[in-house]
Amino acid sequence: MKGSCLCGAIQYEVNQFSGNIYQCHCKLCRVQGGSSSNSGAIVPLNDLVWIKGQPKTWVKDTGFTSSFCDNCGAPVPNRLRGLEYFWVPVGCLDGDSFKVVANIYLDSKASWSTVSSDGDCYEQRPEIDELISMLIGGRHA
Repeated sequence: MKGSCLCGAIQYEVNQFSGNIYQCHCKLCRVQGGSSSNSGAIVPLNDLVWIKGQPKTWVKDTGFTSSFCDNCGAPVPNRLRGLEYFWVPVGCLDGDSFKVVANIYLDSKASWSTVSSDGDCYEQRPEIDELISMLIGGRHA
């Protein structure tokens, strides 16, 4: 499945993508995305290939990293906290066959937000290994 930033300066392909995604309802994700939640996927490093361009990466004062297109500012995949995985923003993928398997950080969701009835619900975030297993179907890199 292919993905890109808004302007097309950065393009990539995700191989062997399960289609499983999560929605994060924490304040950081809401503010960063300007919405009620952030929809993401996690894929092993070797399952993502950069086709065109490279993202800029910066470390937020929270310790999290973020990658974006230097031209249009759209979020693009970035390495997941030093693990052997990429976080992939689902809205940038050219596809619509996604399944929400987890809703996380419901303890800090916006009062006006509604939560998908699909997937397991977590007040916080499950252990990272558990989340990765849900998202890639138990297939680790």
